[in-house]
Amino acid sequence: MANNITIRKAEKIDYKAINLLYHQTYSLYHKNLPEAYHPTPETVLLKGDFLNIIESKHCLMLVAETESKIVGVTFAEIEDYEDSPVASDYHRVEIYELSVLPEYAKQGVGAKLIAGVEEWAKMQGIADLSVLVYNFNKDEIDFYGSNGYKPYSIKMEKKIGKQKE
Repeated sequence: MANNITIRKAEKIDYKAINLLYHQTYSLYHKNLPEAYHPTPETVLLKGDFLNIIESKHCLMLVAETESKIVGVTFAEIEDYEDSPVASDYHRVEIYELSVLPEYAKQGVGAKLIAGVEEWAKMQGIADLSVLVYNFNKDEIDFYGSNGYKPYSIKMEKKIGKQKE
């Protein structure tokens, strides 16, 4: 089914469909990490934030579309780290969002979206990409691994009581 998928830059008219995909992602986060994520509101991605993303030269939001239906989205941003007294200067693209409608999952849609981000990174002269994946999300860990991504660091946590309200 991914054969008839078109990848393109997000446009203003795509806002509602993209918000639904973001809702899908954050509902999964809330289900698996209720201590960290509130119940997902209807509007996850504020319209002003969306417009800033699609208009920024440092950001890329791509959609996967088939038969005029948006079935996937990814959002990535260039991160520049320079002039640090302890770390080497570097530039990388951080992938902040990747969501595909369930009925299009495991059909190559996500891989096409990531390939679009990687091509954009190359055009920017950036060779490093990274993504944060929660440990509960084994499918996403497997997806990124099958697309050549490797663990870079591991963030660990320990609960020592209840959070202050």
